[in-house]
Amino acid sequence: MFTAGLKSALNGLQPGLTLVEAQSRGQALDYACQGQRFDVILLDLHMPGNDGMDNLLILRDAFDTACIVVLSGETDPDIILQTIKHGAAGYVPKTSGVAELLEALRIVLQGGVALPGPLLRAPYQRAMAPARPPVQRAPGNATLATLSPRQKEALFSAIRGQSNKVIAREMQVAETTVKHHLAIAFRVLGVSNRTAAVYEANRLRLFPDMAAPEGDQSHAV
Repeated sequence: MFTAGLKSALNGLQPGLTLVEAQSRGQALDYACQGQRFDVILLDLHMPGNDGMDNLLILRDAFDTACIVVLSGETDPDIILQTIKHGAAGYVPKTSGVAELLEALRIVLQGGVALPGPLLRAPYQRAMAPARPPVQRAPGNATLATLSPRQKEALFSAIRGQSNKVIAREMQVAETTVKHHLAIAFRVLGVSNRTAAVYEANRLRLFPDMAAPEGDQSHAV
């Protein structure tokens, strides 16, 4: 998955990083079976294993505390958007230089979503924001089905009023991971903050057995 040059670049980002290499999806899943946990996974979309999106979804669920950054030769905006909608924290074309890769990793480690320059333009920003679901939409299952178990857990805790710090402690992950989980969950709901997420969750009856939210719901993510 990594070239020697890529390893050198990553060591330059943060000296002392532990780098683990997998040549196939099966080998990557072996690490999951061994209980290994990672902060960031750099995923070659077409690594041996299966369809690229299948690789992303399976590794997303297997390493549910990690942020996944896709590395690929694909430059089709629709494919790039699809990886983000399927839970990737960022996308870096293989034509990018070391500086672009390191900047993408910095963004992800700070809880953001890293996109190639062209996708930051207005047409693609609009494409990234899903349409607000209609009032008559079937409740619950269809919306939650697109989220990983950990993303659902973070969303549930957030709309109950828990801070990112508390959620991170309970989930035993970094706060940046919580921010990433919530960014994806909010995008799926078509909202940008906790107050709107509470409204949508109640309207769609996503968590029908949930008690009333605790405390102030307006905390920034």
